Amino acid sequence: MINTDMNVAEFISNSEYSLKDSYSKGYKAPEEDISLGGTDDLKNVNFSIDEDGNGILTFTRALNTGDNLDKNLELEKSEDLILAWGSGKISYHGGNHLSTSFKITQGNIDPPAKPFDFFEFHGIILIILWVPLNFIGYISARFLRQYTWWIWLHFAGSGSAAFITIGVLAASLKYGITEYKILISLIIT
Repeated sequence: MINTDMNVAEFISNSEYSLKDSYSKGYKAPEEDISLGGTDDLKNVNFSIDEDGNGILTFTRALNTGDNLDKNLELEKSEDLILAWGSGKISYHGGNHLSTSFKITQGNIDPPAKPFDFFEFHGIILIILWVPLNFIGYISARFLRQYTWWIWLHFAGSGSAAFITIGVLAASLKYGITEYKILISLIIT
């Protein structure tokens, strides 16, 4: 990319990394700002590995660094973010890239909440509801037939499990769960 402010991260191992405030003058590897007369404006650099083995690199940078090689950023204005990756030294990334836009906000940013997991919810419903309710239905049909009320207990246990399952499936349709997942949940139940 021509005339572009870049922050170049290189992950060497789980504990070794580098982060460089860089600038690209053309279609070649970017050069560090310092070597072009600019300044290194990346501060508070921290690297960690999360429980899933993903590398997390954080840093801060002033919105306006005063460096003519850095792009001035503005709060609440949409900015483009382009990520590219390759193997080995910094070179052409062979089409390995993605891009998005984001807004810079002020203050602390909380990590995103865990998204709703339909399969986890479905499993909890199966364990909490189906096991005890169907157990009641089974026990009443198998061991309580000598009493006149066994059939009502049987219907209450097994019927409740069936109606709750229908309710969960209806809710999943309302909240946009894909047909594929619905089909799997129907097969599982």
